[in-house]
Amino acid sequence: MGLVQISRDGASQRISMITSFLLAFGFGLGPIIGGIIGQWLPHPLTVTYVPSLILGVLAVYALMRVQLKSHADELATASLGWRTFVPRLAWASRRDSLAFMLTCACPFFAFGVFGIYASLAPLFLEKMLPWHGPVVSGTSIGVILLASAMTQLACARMSVRWCGLLGLLAVVLSNAMLVFNFKLGSPAVFVVGVCAAAAGHGMCLLAGISMVNRIATPVERSGLISTYLVCGYVGSIVPLIAAGWIADHYGLPVAITLLGLCVIAIAASLAVWFFQHPRMREA
Repeated sequence: MGLVQISRDGASQRISMITSFLLAFGFGLGPIIGGIIGQWLPHPLTVTYVPSLILGVLAVYALMRVQLKSHADELATASLGWRTFVPRLAWASRRDSLAFMLTCACPFFAFGVFGIYASLAPLFLEKMLPWHGPVVSGTSIGVILLASAMTQLACARMSVRWCGLLGLLAVVLSNAMLVFNFKLGSPAVFVVGVCAAAAGHGMCLLAGISMVNRIATPVERSGLISTYLVCGYVGSIVPLIAAGWIADHYGLPVAITLLGLCVIAIAASLAVWFFQHPRMREA
């Protein structure tokens, strides 16, 4: 919301790229810094909060210095009440309802595939690397997300529909590699899957936030962004809970195979649907 307020008019694509890039970059930087602190610094469970506290103070300072546009003065001077702090989600108008559903599918699968790889990475790395500890697990998670951020920079000028299509297809590929690798146990296949997961995460986030900014009016934007992000966070939680329950009852290979095949079938269909939807074709 702040980027929209301080950026020049007509720069929605640039704002979308910056927003999705910072989401992935921040997510990636966290586990890397946490891993370094956990591996080598004293009192890691206390020290690990220091970087976030410093950044939080800087963020508050920056927010206090933001100069809002004239049309936002009414919102800026509105009195604060308890309703101001009640979480609110929103949905797009009927005309854009289907387009918004396809848009929310992007972060759902992007965070979902990341969550799967992040949870399984220690199992594969234990067999692939002689080193162990917080810095190894933290870096393995952070690298996926930093690669996602770099993918977004590379795809910044790609059209939204192509970005969404390729992102969801990359999600399909990453899940296929994960299913195959439980039988093959190949480091090369795991690396291909990680690269596909990073590319899918980056392109899905970029396409999704671009569509939110395209669909949302100024009044709707905060609610639609909240819904969009909640869909992403639910995607990082629900599939892992389902896979964990199945793994407890039928074993990890069965759980990952079932989850992977479901993601492949659903994400492939949504990729084509996203690409063909007329709202995604607009310049």
